[in-house]
Amino acid sequence: MSRLYARASPLIEERHAALTPNLGPDHPDTLSMLQVLATTYRQANQLDKAVALYEDVLKRREAKLGRQDLATQRTSANLGGAYLAVGRLKDAIPLLEETHQSAKQFAELRWVDGLLIEAYAKAGENAKLADLLLEQLPEARKTLPKDSPQLAGLLAQIGMSLLSQKQWTEAEPLLRECLAIREKSQPDVWNTFTAKAMLGALLGQKKYAEAEPLLLAGYEGMKQREKTIPPQAGTRLPDALDRLIELSTATNKPDDVKKW
Repeated sequence: MSRLYARASPLIEERHAALTPNLGPDHPDTLSMLQVLATTYRQANQLDKAVALYEDVLKRREAKLGRQDLATQRTSANLGGAYLAVGRLKDAIPLLEETHQSAKQFAELRWVDGLLIEAYAKAGENAKLADLLLEQLPEARKTLPKDSPQLAGLLAQIGMSLLSQKQWTEAEPLLRECLAIREKSQPDVWNTFTAKAMLGALLGQKKYAEAEPLLLAGYEGMKQREKTIPPQAGTRLPDALDRLIELSTATNKPDDVKKW
């Protein structure tokens, strides 16, 4: 796919070059074409070129239209996504947060939430991530079926963010709901056992008797389905193992500590 965009970019460059003398560099049509070119560079994996063009378009649009204009905010979102793609999280997050707020006025910018979630996760901003996901939960409950895997996924993501902050009590009901959905709709899939293992974090509340069977079932279920766990979820199994070691230590079972 990136090759197709690489082939397309010279054609868009020609079109932009033709527009500029007639309309001027700051005309809306010229800037729109420049943004299309930046997006083409991004899709062609020419990220440095994409970042430079988005920066230029943002500066010109802000000067001409103001910061809060939809076109300016759309460019801000695209630049934030380009910064995220090149790993410039400190530059990406403020722009994505800005356009997330603008999306409350401009519904067509709601797609930026996915980028902001990714940026928070990569930056380890777990508190901000949990807040953003919790903000999305009421709408998800309205629009998704109660037994939807998508709803379960959102609940799991919120639960993980809360667990990372040691907010055990807040995470528990969300993870229980996630597990109930997955046991009903996906009883034999690896992520159902991940939900059990995460709920095993009840040990953070010192509910050891409740945590143990969940942790054991979660770990063993994931171990049996290890080949089906995608790379991006590769930490789920070792995380469950760490919790089993923590549980065995807390309950003074040195043999189990050695075993795990």
